[in-house]
Amino acid sequence: MRRWILVAVLGLTSVLVATASPAPGVSSTGGMRVFHDVAYGPLAAERFDVYAPRAARDAPVILMVHGGGWRRGDKSAAGVVRNKVARWVPRGFVVISTNYPLLPETPPLEQARYVGRALAYAQRHAGWWGASRSRFETFLRALDPTVARLLRRR
Repeated sequence: MRRWILVAVLGLTSVLVATASPAPGVSSTGGMRVFHDVAYGPLAAERFDVYAPRAARDAPVILMVHGGGWRRGDKSAAGVVRNKVARWVPRGFVVISTNYPLLPETPPLEQARYVGRALAYAQRHAGWWGASRSRFETFLRALDPTVARLLRRR
């Protein structure tokens, strides 16, 4: 009897873990899963999208942060993500494109802190997308160079 209860509890736990979704919108296209608007904080701007190979397991991660002079830009802009996703996801990388609060409400140093929070959240939850917690790279070409320098200081 105890063994049956333990098996039932473990089976239910497996189902709950397997069906838990980190994002309100998850879609699949081709060989890729896309997790839309994953919240790394309470603000509307604290969201990122995740593009993962369907069978990702312990995959390396590229974290992309859009530029835009601290005042504009968006994680889902085609110019920000399309070519990077097309290049890196088929090669087994998970690509994360993040937003963060912008000027005039949020000064650049605070923007760097938000990017740091996105990175920390993505590392903590990397397993949700089949990613490795320890294999993260920041895609600096898409990141405003000053914010990148501020982030590296932290």
